Amino acid sequence: MPPPSGLQPAVTATQAFQAAWEQEPPFDKKFTSVHATLAVHGADRTPVWVITYTGVCDVPTGPGGPAGSQPTSGPAPDSCSADKRWHVDVDGTSGKAYSAFAYTYDPTDREQQALEDQSS
Repeated sequence: MPPPSGLQPAVTATQAFQAAWEQEPPFDKKFTSVHATLAVHGADRTPVWVITYTGVCDVPTGPGGPAGSQPTSGPAPDSCSADKRWHVDVDGTSGKAYSAFAYTYDPTDREQQALEDQSS
C-alpha cells in the first residue's frame, strides 16, 4: 500500500541519504545510482525512507548481517553489476537507519519489478 498523500516525514530525503551513507555499507562505496522511496511501515504506518543503491560493488556473500559480518567468499569478477542492490531503511521520524540488506535484482520476479516500478 502506498504512503498516504500529503505524508510529511520529519526527516527529509537528504537527511535519509546521509543516515544511510553513515551505516558503513559492506560494499566498496562504489555504485551506479541511488534513490529514496518514501513508504510507511507497520500498523501505525510510520514513515520510512527506503534508500536503494544500485550497481553496488563487492557485496559480501554468505550468511550473516552487515554488523560485523565477513563475506564467506570474495567478490566475483563481475561484482559491480547493475543487478546488485543495497537497501537501507531510515525511520522518517527519527532519522535512524534500522535495517540494511543486500540482494541481487531478478527482473523476472514480479514483486521485485513492482518495487522497481514504484521507485522510478
